[in-house]
Amino acid sequence: MIVSQRLDLFGMKEACAEVQFDFEPETEDKLGFQEGEIITLIAHIDENWFEGSVRAKRGFFPINYVKVVVPLP
Repeated sequence: MIVSQRLDLFGMKEACAEVQFDFEPETEDKLGFQEGEIITLIAHIDENWFEGSVRAKRGFFPINYVKVVVPLP
C-alpha cells in the first residue's frame, strides 16, 4: 500500500512527506530522520529546505530527502 493511501486510512490530511533517504543532522537546528518515516511539514523555507517535525523533534531538512505526500497549503 502506498503512503498516501495509508495516510488516508488513518485520516491524516495535515501536510506531510515520506522520507526517501536517511539524514543525519550536523547542527542542532536540523532534523534527523530515517527512510520510511513520515514527517509533518511546518514550513517551506526556500528552494532547498523544509521545516518539519518527527518523533517529537522539530528542525530543518533538505527537500530532496523526502517525497511530499500532502502539500503545505
